[in-house]
Amino acid sequence: MIVASAIKVTQEGKEPFIVTGYRHCHCFETIHEMGIRRPFVDEQGFVTDEDNFLTREEAFKYAMIIKQIVYPIQFGTLYSEDLW
Repeated sequence: MIVASAIKVTQEGKEPFIVTGYRHCHCFETIHEMGIRRPFVDEQGFVTDEDNFLTREEAFKYAMIIKQIVYPIQFGTLYSEDLW
């Protein structure tokens, strides 16, 4: 089950890490509060209850398979508004 919005942050020369939140905007707020400034690469997605990061597209497929969503906002891409 998808349990949180997430952003995978990649900075040059550092290990990527994941920030979670209720919505993606909350993840960006946390990144800012951590003092992280651009340039960094961000990949928006979601985290499952098994701590797996899924891209928006992977999460859409997963949520449809497990019937976590029924009426998506945009077919093929998951948005937190689809879930909560």
